[in-house]
Amino acid sequence: MKKKNIIRVCSVCKQNFNRQELIKITCFKNKEEKLNIILDSNYNIPGRSIYIFKSKHCVIEAKKYKKKILNKLKRPLYPELEKELEGILNYLIENLPENSCPLVKSLEVS
Repeated sequence: MKKKNIIRVCSVCKQNFNRQELIKITCFKNKEEKLNIILDSNYNIPGRSIYIFKSKHCVIEAKKYKKKILNKLKRPLYPELEKELEGILNYLIENLPENSCPLVKSLEVS
């Protein structure tokens, strides 16, 4: 059975992408009812999620607006959640290739 393409929107650049081109960050409650933020590479953890295009540009922009990202996850601005999100974004910045967002490319051409 062929999987159909699932389209999602990058929370940073607002462009539509195939889900496989995006990073999913999910906020969920663990067994102790504590909120956690996790990088969901298999796209299967239930909870409030945001998607960010796999480019350093979008991740760096997301890091600038951590509080807005937490707002999109519809979670209170707990310092622990902010630290978890910052840790995830730092990890992504270190490990993502230098490719840039299509929005940035279109702005450079104009």
